[in-house]
Amino acid sequence: MTDRRKFLSRAIAGLSTTMLAGCYDVYEKPWFTGALGKVENLTREVQHLFAGPHTLAPEFTKADIAPVFRANGTIDPGTPEYAAPRRCRCRTWCCSGR
Repeated sequence: MTDRRKFLSRAIAGLSTTMLAGCYDVYEKPWFTGALGKVENLTREVQHLFAGPHTLAPEFTKADIAPVFRANGTIDPGTPEYAAPRRCRCRTWCCSGR
C-alpha cells in the first residue's frame, strides 16, 4: 500500500513539473492572462466574503501609489552618537570620542 502511495505521489509530482515546464510560453497568451485575472478576482471576492471589509492585506489602486518614493529618515541625523564611529574610523565598536 505504501509503495503505491509513493508511486502516485512521485507520478503526480513529475506530471506537475512536466506541465509547469510547458507553461513557459503560455503566460504571454492573452487568454491565459485573462483567465488569471478572473481567478484573481474570484479569490478577492471570496476573501471579502470571509473577511468582510477587513481584508488580509490592504488593497490600493494605481492612483494611490506615490509618483516619488521618499526615503524614510536620513543618512546623517547629525547626532554626536552617530558621528562618533566616523571620527574613530570604526576601529572599535564602542567609541565614546575619548
